[in-house]
Formats: sequence, structure tokens, C-alpha cells
Amino acid sequence: MHRISVSHGGIVFAAALASALAFSTGIAPRAEAIGGNVGGHVGYSKTKDAEGGAVLVGGHGELRLIKWLGVQGAVDYRHISSFDINTPNGSGELSVREIPVTVTGRVYLPVSKVSPFAAAGAGWYHLIYDYSNNVEAMGAEDKSTNTFGWHVGAGLEVQVAPHIGLYGEGRAVFLDPERDLDSSVFDQVKDFDYNSTYFAGGVNFMF
Repeated sequence: MHRISVSHGGIVFAAALASALAFSTGIAPRAEAIGGNVGGHVGYSKTKDAEGGAVLVGGHGELRLIKWLGVQGAVDYRHISSFDINTPNGSGELSVREIPVTVTGRVYLPVSKVSPFAAAGAGWYHLIYDYSNNVEAMGAEDKSTNTFGWHVGAGLEVQVAPHIGLYGEGRAVFLDPERDLDSSVFDQVKDFDYNSTYFAGGVNFMF
């Protein structure tokens, strides 16, 4: 199975973000800084090998360095995604919850009160693994771990009032967490693909 190198992706993203920030700093004296926003969002996330999608909720804040460039920080909570596990005693389940803390660079194309944007970013993901009782009875143990991930996406922001905006965004999220979770007991666990798609909508309170 082809896997994306997260460490290499992180280096590429960091270099791209640093270049964008350096460029924006160079032209900032000729551009209008417009503040930023804070807000909340809800959405839906589907991990590639999970049996179904998961609801997510979160909060975010964004600094608009200049009119067409912003940097957003966000914290999410993603509800349970479930993976089926085959055991000698029947089907079991691995449930995974995520708490991502992400930073995203956004490049906007302002058109009146409507602004399409492209996004790329990286984050720290706290993953909580919980096995069903029949799987635990065979020796698997619940645990949590931290991992790095990165993402790319696009969306649309619409200003609906002088200090209020709405936005929608879709992302592809790439994760490569620790894969030795009880692999001595269930080989299929280490083969689960944790890459995901993410769709969210939110409200921005602008300042």
C-alpha cells in the first residue's frame, strides 16, 4: 500500500508557509491588514477504512495578515470512528476518537462579500483507541497516542453582516499514526488507513 511520508510532508508545508509569510511581510506596507475572526464549526469526517463517518465540533480563530492571506488555528473533537476486527470468537470493534489541534494557511480570492479560498496546514492529533469487550478479553489494551498530520483543502467564506461571516470547507487529511497497536494479536489493526476526508461549516465573528 502506498503511504505518504508525513515527515516529508511536514517539511514541505513548513517551507511553503514560511515562504508565504515572508512574501506577505514584504508587501504588507502596501496592503491593508483587516484583523481576523473567532468562531465555531461543526462537520463530518470519514476515515478511509472506518465503517462510517463521525461528527466533529470545534472552535477556531484566524489572523488575517492582509486581505488575501490568513492563518487559522483550530481545536476539534471528532466523535467515534469504528473499525471492524475479525477475531477467532467473532467480530470485534476498534473505536477511535480524535482531538486535533491544527494550523492552516488560507489564500483568499476576495470578490465583494464572497471569498473562495485554498488551504494547507498541519496539526497535532491526539488519538484515543478503545477496543470492544470481546477484543479486550483476547489481550488487546485500550491506549492513546499522539501523531502529526497535514491537510489540504478549499472553501468559501461569505460575509452576512458587518462583523459576521459564514464559511464552508472541505479537506483531505493525511495521518500516519503508530501502527503497532496490538498487532501481535490482530494483524489487520496495523493495516488500517487513517487518512480521512473532512467537511465543516462554521460562523466567524470578525474583529
